[in-house]
Amino acid sequence: MQVMRRITDHESFKKYNIEDERKALHDSLAKWIEAVGSKDFYGGSHPNLADLCVFGTIRAIEGYATHTNVLTETQVGPWYDRMASVVGDRSNSRAERL
Repeated sequence: MQVMRRITDHESFKKYNIEDERKALHDSLAKWIEAVGSKDFYGGSHPNLADLCVFGTIRAIEGYATHTNVLTETQVGPWYDRMASVVGDRSNSRAERL
């Protein structure tokens, strides 16, 4: 299973011409923050579906070094904090049930 994932991931990197996945992530988040601009959220004064999608993607890696890296090495931190305050704590995560 892990071999197939590595092959698939490698093919995705080739398909999208990604040589450095961390740099690609940082570049994508920089574009996101540029799109948000001076607004609190991409949706304006309230988050919209785009905000929720990006937030969910970043929150999914919470607890991993990449999550810390994203929040400290990019400008996404303030937006992420605003989103976390609006969305609230996880109420139905698997980790809480264990």
